[in-house]
This record gives sequence, structure tokens and C-alpha cells, in this order.
Amino acid sequence: MPTLVSIIIPTYNYGHGVAEAIDCALGQTYPHVEVIVVDDGSSDNTRNVLAKYGNRIKAIHKTNGGVSTARNVGFEVSQGEYLLFLDSDDLIPLDKLARLVSAMKSQPSWGMVYSAWQCVDETGQRILSEVRHRKQGRLLRDLLLRVVTMPPGCVLIRRACLQRVGLFDPQLSAAADIDLWIRVAHAGYAIGYVDEFLFQYRILGNSMSRNIDKMAQDDLRQLDKYFSRDDIPDNIRALEDRARASIYYNWALRCFHSERIEEGQQHIREAIRLCPSLSRDKGWLLNLLGGYANDAEVRTPERMLSTVMDNLPDEAVTLRSLRRAAFASYHIAAIFTAYENGRLADVLPHVMPSILGRPRILANRGFLAICLRALWRGIRCDWRVRRFDNSVSVGRTSGSA
Repeated sequence: MPTLVSIIIPTYNYGHGVAEAIDCALGQTYPHVEVIVVDDGSSDNTRNVLAKYGNRIKAIHKTNGGVSTARNVGFEVSQGEYLLFLDSDDLIPLDKLARLVSAMKSQPSWGMVYSAWQCVDETGQRILSEVRHRKQGRLLRDLLLRVVTMPPGCVLIRRACLQRVGLFDPQLSAAADIDLWIRVAHAGYAIGYVDEFLFQYRILGNSMSRNIDKMAQDDLRQLDKYFSRDDIPDNIRALEDRARASIYYNWALRCFHSERIEEGQQHIREAIRLCPSLSRDKGWLLNLLGGYANDAEVRTPERMLSTVMDNLPDEAVTLRSLRRAAFASYHIAAIFTAYENGRLADVLPHVMPSILGRPRILANRGFLAICLRALWRGIRCDWRVRRFDNSVSVGRTSGSA
């Protein structure tokens, strides 16, 4: 029998946009799909929008209970061997299931598979950032330390895996998805990866400022839940303080970005208290700063970095010493991101700030190769433009004669 995939779309008061996600699900080139939309107690026109699809979808209406309960209700009525949980404001390309189902079938040890993904603006048209983790296998450590992140819409998971580890935890909201991925990894499942952009995460206006505290507190509750287990290996239990500190560092950056300076300082202090060794890890700190500066929600990266570095508490000795390198790390990360995603034209503005801030980067052959390719592309484009302008000028002169 063909392998059925269930796409479960929870929605709440998103009648003006849910059809876009439904159409992505119904339009998949993979033919064996059921689409289940769970209306979590909407008070807008969502019911009428869903009714227009008739029996092409399975629409479920329930009292409001949060996104985790909606996903779980969808799972209970689903029949697919594989499942995809797609939020109603996000998008997937039409070949997503074909690519991920093929990958899953080729790797029976995978409990789930995820892909590279993009952040897009409210219209779904402009790409704000792109995420390619390129990590697979045993990812428990990476998930606990938030080195790897994967929104539900970029994941395809086996039904048998969910039946074994359990569904989404209704007591968690923002961290319910990573809580599930961690349980999958803890259970010993390998996690696969497909290096293609097969998911678009939509960044809605002001979403960050509304959710800063909720997201961080939910992450900490998730760590409380996980580390209360009795069956955690010693090498993983040893990560607890580092995992908590990483949450506080990220919380601090988001507070600084939102001009909540005193709160950001408090979170830095708590991170240092929890894990002093992490506060001295220059490589990790630079990756943190460079990565966040390149986040889709950060529209003015250098201003954000200035806010952070200008307001660090006295305890952040190592972090304060990295000011120049932090700006360079942002530019270096921007160069590699632009190159990986085929945007050589975006490389050149970041080259000199990278070299001036971290001269040692010139010893990195990959960095040099990217810069030279970008420079060569710029020279060729400039030559073509000049040649075109000259030919137009000659043509105009000939015509006037």
C-alpha cells in the first residue's frame, strides 16, 4: 500500500490567511496526503473558510486549548504513517513531501527528518534569512544546547515514533516542539536532514517583542522537565547548567534588542552565574553574537550589537573584550550565509569589516575563496555594465549624426 502522509494544520483566528497553508498542503506533488485542519476555537471567519474546501480537507472545530492540544487532536484523527505539523501562517513548497518521504524511506533508523528553512516577511514574498544546520544523526546534545533549531513545519516524523515518545506537551507553548524533538533524540532515534529549503517560517510584525519572555520561560520549563528524568546519561546531565545559561544569553540579547537594558543585564549575570566556563568561551560567544545579528528579526544588526556591547554588566569581562571581534563575526557570518545561498552580490559589503575586525580570518581558505569569487563576479558585472553603456553611447552618437 502507498505511504499516507497526514498534514495537520492548527489554526486560531487566522481566517484571512489559513487558505494559503491549506493550498500548499493540497497542492503537494506527493499524491498520498490527507489534510487535517484543527480550528482551535476561532471567533473570526475561519469556519466559513474551511467549509469552502468541502471534503478535500478534514476540518475539526474545538474549544480553545492552545496549539499543542490542537496538534494532538489532529494526530488522534489522522491515519498517516508520516506526519507534518504545519502552522497556519507558514508555507511549504509543493515538492516538500516528495523529497522528505523519499529520504525517510531510504533511512529506516530515522525517527524524523528536517530540512533547511527560510524566514519570510508577512507577505511570504521577501526572504529575511535562511537556516541550514547540516547536522543529522544523534542530535540530543545539539537540541539541548539550542545549537540546532527546527520549527514543526520543516519536520516530517514517523507515526510509530510519536506513539512511542508521546505527543506535544499542552503545558508548554513556544517550547512544545523542541520538547518533542528532544524526547525523540533521547529515545535513541536518529534525526535526518535534507539540505534543501523546504519550509518557510513567516515572521509577523512585532512577534518578537510580544514573545521574548514567554519563549525564554517556556524554554527553561522545558529544561526543568527534561532534567527531572531519572534515565539521563551522565555526559548529558553534565550539560544542564550550560543549556540553561545559553537560554539566558539568548534572552539577554532579545532584551537588549528591545531596549530592555536592565533585564538584559540581569540575564547576562544569571548566565555567568550558572556556567562561568561558558562566559569565558570566546568562540561560543562570538558565534552567539554573530548568529543573532544575522537573525531575521534583527533589522539593524550593527545597531543591535552596539546596544549589547555598550550595556554589558561588569561581570561580562570576556564578552566586553570581544567588541571588535563581535562586529567582525556578524560580517563573517553574513558572508558565509550569502555564499551558501547563492547571493555573491551580498558578500562584498561585508569583506573589509570582517578583515579589519578579525585579521586572522585571512588564514581561512574558504573565506578567501568566497571573497575572491565575489570580487571577480563584481568586476565582470561592472565590465558588462560599462560595455553596455558604451555601446548605447555609440549608438546614440551614430543616430544623431
